[in-house]
Amino acid sequence: MAEGWPQERAQLIKKIEGAASYQINHILEDIDRQVNEVNIVAEAVSTFLDGAKKSFWRYFNVTAITAILLFFFGDVIINSIIGMPENTLLTSIRTGSIGSAPFATLALPVILLIATIVVGFLAYSRVSFPYLRKKALAQPAELVSLETDYRKNLWHKMEEKVQENLKNLSVKDLWAGYSRSLARIKSFLNNDLKNYYAKISHNQKD
Repeated sequence: MAEGWPQERAQLIKKIEGAASYQINHILEDIDRQVNEVNIVAEAVSTFLDGAKKSFWRYFNVTAITAILLFFFGDVIINSIIGMPENTLLTSIRTGSIGSAPFATLALPVILLIATIVVGFLAYSRVSFPYLRKKALAQPAELVSLETDYRKNLWHKMEEKVQENLKNLSVKDLWAGYSRSLARIKSFLNNDLKNYYAKISHNQKD
């Protein structure tokens, strides 16, 4: 809903500029309402994605550290259990014999490295992210601040739309730019609309 905001903003400004002076105040009130509706949805989605992104980086760090450790020490652990492979990566590095049979030496460490990365990604995308989304869907009101009656009424109106947006989110949306869209929406509310209201107030005084 928020990702199409730049085009919507341009259309709204065009609508304002093309209206007759006596219509502008009514149009601004209608636009104010619509933009605040979009804003509260974008806030909820952005808050969820910020939390999910923090969780992603925790998974990423743990996966990266584990992958590096298994790359260098995985074959040592396996060797201590089953006696294979005969030459571990660390032993080959220490003795300088890695160049004589690089494929045999690196095969298992590379497999362990790739397997760890795949498991880490699947753990996040198939377990952690769906869990976070399910938790957010159960209590979506915790994603936004409802400090005023206006915000509470706005939330009751848009809660279903928020849940609809949350249900459609996937891991790739972590980098979809929702935060930038939210910033543009807030800028429109706090700057563009206020400027138009100020112009109307000035014209009415004249």
